[in-house]
Amino acid sequence: MRNHLGGGSRALVVLVFTLSAAVTGWNVPAHAATPTPGAARYQVSLTADDTGTIWHGRESVTFSNTGAWPLDDVWFRLWANGHGRCADPAITITDTAGGAWADPVVGCTAVRVDLSHALQPGSDATVSFRFTLQVPKRDGRFGNADGVSLLGNALPILAVHDGGGWHLDPYVGFADSFYSLASSFRVTVDTPNALDVAATGAQVQRSTANGRTIRTFVARHVRDFALAASSFSRASRVVDGVPVRVWYRPDVIAATTARWVDRLAARSLATFQKAFGAYPARELDVVLTRLPNEGGMEYPGIVFVSPSFDAVAHEVAHQWWYASVGNDEYGAPWLDESFATWSQTLPFDPWIRCDRYDWPSSSVRLTDGVDYFRRHPYRYGVIYSGGGCMLANLAGRFGLGRFETILRDYAHDHRNGVTDGASFRAAVTRAGARYLPGFDAPAFWRRWRVT
Repeated sequence: MRNHLGGGSRALVVLVFTLSAAVTGWNVPAHAATPTPGAARYQVSLTADDTGTIWHGRESVTFSNTGAWPLDDVWFRLWANGHGRCADPAITITDTAGGAWADPVVGCTAVRVDLSHALQPGSDATVSFRFTLQVPKRDGRFGNADGVSLLGNALPILAVHDGGGWHLDPYVGFADSFYSLASSFRVTVDTPNALDVAATGAQVQRSTANGRTIRTFVARHVRDFALAASSFSRASRVVDGVPVRVWYRPDVIAATTARWVDRLAARSLATFQKAFGAYPARELDVVLTRLPNEGGMEYPGIVFVSPSFDAVAHEVAHQWWYASVGNDEYGAPWLDESFATWSQTLPFDPWIRCDRYDWPSSSVRLTDGVDYFRRHPYRYGVIYSGGGCMLANLAGRFGLGRFETILRDYAHDHRNGVTDGASFRAAVTRAGARYLPGFDAPAFWRRWRVT
């Protein structure tokens, strides 16, 4: 997500945030214990009304207990409910099988499913249900505006359990609360012929009949599934064998702007592949919208973004930092946002030196979680500008080429997995010992408030 850092000056842009009502946090730190449930296989069917604002769905999820202890229950995240009130939920669940669903908690964004029987380590279970999804009238990552329906963080997905327990953090509008494991999705989307669909994954089937089009998308090693539906125009090209498609409405975004974004997205993808390793998806879809409050939002293989240089490059960079190299976005947002912020400069003006950062408070840390920034929202830009500055400092110390190699190896080691701050510190500390005689790693981390 990008909504805080300005252009080439790397200046912090102060935005006004509207905080949700306080919710008791369930946040726990990530631990070394194997996250579970894992190896999830989602089978989803979606049917849209004529406007693409009401969707009826069926979802079946088969998953494995990848932990060391039996699981009596699992939790699902209903992030679509984070935008409204429990009295008027955006998503409702019916016709459940494979477990008993409790009442939703944490602002109706988390629901426990008591499994039909205890799931032993290494064993599989399946839960299925129907749902109805109502897309709100709003210009955001989950919303309908200017004739475009964006379904970001809309499908129910499994929460993560690790050594600290279940991660059941509250939804936060100005930040990302999301944490999920790499999974497989097969999603069939049934829409009126007038609606085009851009989605996570590759379209493997398409048929039309009786005024409707049915498309099937398949995605592997992805943390979520998102789609956009509208009467789109499209600009496209192929970069190193990867289709890059920009979806837009000409009555909202000019065709010349879309073609410019297509070139920028293609250049960003090519730059990041060279710097960080192979692009982790089969195609890249860029959906252009206004997104006045968010700037952009990343999902596996697809981004929703306003047409600006920083926003486009930033969201494409997230295909490596979060989509491929996963992290707990609520507990450690710097591990994707700082990296995407520094990376967004690479296609045209690499940020290779930053010797000083003006911290907005003596108490803030680069490694603070979203729970801290909910209390101090005006300091949230630290994870963008402060983290970007820290990485630029490392690029200056090591040299750009060597620092890219460090990041490429780090990305390779954590591809489709989950990283944490200790893993990145260890990678840099090892590189410092090898390439920078006299590099004082503990002092460096203290200076940049990385704990």
